[in-house]
Amino acid sequence: MPFDAVSIEHAFAKLVGSPIGSRGTSHDADTFRGGNVKSLGAALQEATDALEARVKALPPFTAAENQNGAPKARLDVAIGRLKAQAAAMSKSTAAPQREDYHWELIGCLVSTIDALLDSMQRRGV
Repeated sequence: MPFDAVSIEHAFAKLVGSPIGSRGTSHDADTFRGGNVKSLGAALQEATDALEARVKALPPFTAAENQNGAPKARLDVAIGRLKAQAAAMSKSTAAPQREDYHWELIGCLVSTIDALLDSMQRRGV
């Protein structure tokens, strides 16, 4: 299966609220094709910031949802880990990993999370 950087770009653009096809953004398809770890870290940081903002825009979580191991706590931990990974990547001197299929998987997950957050926001959940 050929590497689909455009679908990855679309997933990230939708999540961060950027127009599809914008050139020169952190989530430009060329970022994913080129595999520069620092550039990928910037794309991940932007996505993490968007996730954090989208979660904050949801209706308040219940006390039970805020407990350790509950949805809000798990979201906070996951977003924190993504931020830490993005920060580490932004300092990386690793060689580029061109057309790494892992980013296709991440793009699918980003698209799934974005759709779920859209649904939750529309329903006031």
